[in-house]
Amino acid sequence: MAERLYSIRQTADLLGGSPADVRRWIDAGALQAEQLAGDVRVSERSLIRFLKDCGVDLAGVLSAIARDSAEPVPEPDDASEAALNAPTRLVEAILKDAVARRAETIALEPLPDTLTLKLRVGGRWREKPNFASRLPAGLGPLLMARFQALARVSAESGGPTTLEAHLDGRTYFFRIDTCSTPHGDGLLIYPIPS
Repeated sequence: MAERLYSIRQTADLLGGSPADVRRWIDAGALQAEQLAGDVRVSERSLIRFLKDCGVDLAGVLSAIARDSAEPVPEPDDASEAALNAPTRLVEAILKDAVARRAETIALEPLPDTLTLKLRVGGRWREKPNFASRLPAGLGPLLMARFQALARVSAESGGPTTLEAHLDGRTYFFRIDTCSTPHGDGLLIYPIPS
């Protein structure tokens, strides 16, 4: 079976960054790429090596995904794809939980080596107590970047920074703002009433 190759844009989407980020990682030698027919392509093997070099615990990511979704741990051939999709699946899980709890605001705040997740429900903030400890090592920055990348797509059209999510057969919209924290920029995510 041939190894998958990804364009700069596809790589940026998978890693939750921008095409400029991907080019910078390639230029710095952190992410290996190859030139094919005039286009730059990144192999699946290079993506996995990059994630490991960034300190992402791929086994932990896969275990967390399997535990949260009650699905079996993927077979080795599917493991790399599942790891690359982990930030997207966590974004969906966070949004689904917030919608189910009727949260007014979702706050993601970076800490050294992890993130905190808080929901404002009924005007009161509630921290998700086990979120930081269950988040696989190295996945926090990828999760933040994935939220920002998804929001950036809407912002490019000239409209407000919004995120469209399809959850359980329904479409929801969220406004995303950044906020300063002692450990870097955090995110505030507001459900937009329909």
